[in-house]
Amino acid sequence: MKFVAEGALPGTPRVSSLVRSVNGLLQQQACIIEAADLGEVERARYFWTDIGLGAERGASCCLSGDCLEIELQGVPPAWARQREKGVAARQEEEEEEKLAGVTCAPRRRLLHFLRPIPRARPAADGAWERASARARERAEQHQYRWPVAHYEDKNGKWGKAGWRWLSVDERKVMLGYEWGHLHALFTKGEKSLRKSAEGVDLSMLLISRALSCPVGAWLAGR
Repeated sequence: MKFVAEGALPGTPRVSSLVRSVNGLLQQQACIIEAADLGEVERARYFWTDIGLGAERGASCCLSGDCLEIELQGVPPAWARQREKGVAARQEEEEEEKLAGVTCAPRRRLLHFLRPIPRARPAADGAWERASARARERAEQHQYRWPVAHYEDKNGKWGKAGWRWLSVDERKVMLGYEWGHLHALFTKGEKSLRKSAEGVDLSMLLISRALSCPVGAWLAGR
């Protein structure tokens, strides 16, 4: 019988102890897989499975404590066309940036998509002091829903109207889901709710917990 279990990746001693406990319970060693190896969004996760991950074609592995870190190489065939669409979208976005008078910086991985939690003040972790003035202003306007680094220029999108964060649908597509995948959460009469701050936060919460489709496709192909 095959199984796959997924877990988030906060780096604390308590989590390390939990990983060892789950390893023992499932009799499997945790594997760490970074979704950005197959896409543009950081999404490192623990995986436990009995499908026998190890020295694989298209992947390199190294032992790190209680985990096996797997670095994926190459896009699964099922998602190759989606990657091409992503490249085309990036090129179109860069043209918009030029029209908006923005200097195009080299593309980097986008920070992982987090659950939005409105707060009265930013986290006291030192990141606020290191952030740009633009990022701090955006975070304040957005009630500090995400860490301030998520409001930096490189983690949003530029257009003729200026900078904005990625929409719900854009985030879903970058994880491999269809455009409009979460629209079924809302009835036809709740269209205004879907577009409200409450509806967007709910959709963002589900995205933060979703499996990266390219990673799922890679695991299914083992």
